[in-house]
Amino acid sequence: MAIKKYRKALRYLDMCWEKDGVDQDKSTALRKTKSQIFTNSSACKLKLGDLNGALLDADFAMHDGDNAKALFRKGQVYMLLNDLDAALESFKKALELEPNDGGIKKEYAIVRKKVADRHDKEKKAYSKMFN
Repeated sequence: MAIKKYRKALRYLDMCWEKDGVDQDKSTALRKTKSQIFTNSSACKLKLGDLNGALLDADFAMHDGDNAKALFRKGQVYMLLNDLDAALESFKKALELEPNDGGIKKEYAIVRKKVADRHDKEKKAYSKMFN
């Protein structure tokens, strides 16, 4: 239901650009709103398990520049896809934009631990090969 509402909001925004008299300030505000809608849609799709849709919406949200929330959503999707390196990169960029966000810090720490654990497992596996 929420995703349908977000799509409807995007259609309304697209109609706003077709109107006469859209100056630079209005255009900037419309782009910011569109980015927020895509970020929220990404969160909904993530909750519903539509990982590809969530990733796509997060990418759309970042179309006009970096967006900490969108990077956070991308990191969450990458974690669920088990692409830890991409998740780490997304969370790192999000943390640069929002250094005081506790949610980003928490997810970043989780991914760093998973990457370190993976690295340790690889070390052990390779050490057994060469012994």
